[in-house]
Amino acid sequence: MMNYDEFKGSIQEQIKDFLPEKYEDADVQIREVVKNNDTLLDGLTVVSTDSNISPTIYLNDFFKDYENGRPVEDILQKIADIYVENDQKINFDTSLVTDFENVKDKIVCKVVNKDANEHMLENLPHKNIEDLAVIYQIALGGDGDGIATINISDQLLDGYGINKDELHDIAVQNTAENRPVSFRSMQEVIMEMMGESEMAAMGMDADMEMSGGMPMYVLTNEDKMHGAAAMLYPNLMEEIAEKVGGDFFVLPSSIHELLIIPKDSGAERVELENMVQEVNATQVAPDEMLSDHVYEYDAKEHELFLSDKAEERQERKEVEKVKAMDRGKEEKTKEKESLKQKLPEMKAKA
Repeated sequence: MMNYDEFKGSIQEQIKDFLPEKYEDADVQIREVVKNNDTLLDGLTVVSTDSNISPTIYLNDFFKDYENGRPVEDILQKIADIYVENDQKINFDTSLVTDFENVKDKIVCKVVNKDANEHMLENLPHKNIEDLAVIYQIALGGDGDGIATINISDQLLDGYGINKDELHDIAVQNTAENRPVSFRSMQEVIMEMMGESEMAAMGMDADMEMSGGMPMYVLTNEDKMHGAAAMLYPNLMEEIAEKVGGDFFVLPSSIHELLIIPKDSGAERVELENMVQEVNATQVAPDEMLSDHVYEYDAKEHELFLSDKAEERQERKEVEKVKAMDRGKEEKTKEKESLKQKLPEMKAKA
């Protein structure tokens, strides 16, 4: 059994043997790539002499397959197949990403953790939402193995001739149209994953409440890729509030999906936050983690905020209310004083 470094070396050395003859003189490299949440992955690239672009295939998960008994030859063949299927027959035309007219319908948004991506965000236009950040990407297409994207940098945005707010609006609209929302109960999701026969074998049925009787819903998109961005879709949070009966908690399951729990379900914030943190630590891949915090949506105010800031938020609103009342009193006093000053003048004219 090879260790990880030996595995990488073996893949780099043998991959050409599994590729067509055109790759005989290709340049094969393995380099560290910084992904979401500053996660480091090892990316393999094979660039042929007639192309200036190549897919990057990450070897980390393939090594896990190898450790679980998958033959190296099978892994090499899979990697080769991915390259052949995604091969660029001509050099990449940079205008496909630099010309705004070419990209305007392909711009989408992605929600990531703000603090965990501090270095990446330095060079990317983004919008902060509590401890999250919305970044913008050009979707180049994809298949069942993933979606090819390029992050929009500050430099690219400067060339587009639009500002950050316009970029955000375009991205949200495109994402909502191209990645339709999926909002389903947890029962529906589990039924789809397990099937009715398997549920019956475990003594479960379609009408059972999951999560200890707590109503729970899954918010994502139909592709189930980067589905947390659905929280940005126009009017969607208001529609969810209507469906669940008012205010609700939002649990960041991952960058791909969110869990929705009605506020009146009896759920406690601390309990939910503990659950999120435990799942993040044990079930979610490091590069797919979104946040350790729970959020609340105020249906009346149409506002999403960190749940642990609810009391602070309420206190702030009370202070603002008092200030508004004081301003109202001051304005009325000024009106009365102004009227007193004008009264003699008005009588004289009469």
